[in-house]
Amino acid sequence: MEQDSKELMRLPLSEPGEYRISDGDSYNVIEITEGGVRMKEADCPDQICVHQGYINEKGGMITCLPNRV
Repeated sequence: MEQDSKELMRLPLSEPGEYRISDGDSYNVIEITEGGVRMKEADCPDQICVHQGYINEKGGMITCLPNRV
């Protein structure tokens, strides 16, 4: 996971869980399940990242432009 082109963390896709990232002004919640990875929550105004749903293919990407994630 990256924010402002800096790697914040690498998440094990084999271990289901929820991960919250915040820079103090904004936040995103990433959920990993057996079905894939999704942006479960975000406080961005457009919610495009949340509505994208799960990705489960190698090379897939979810981007939250307002939060720079």
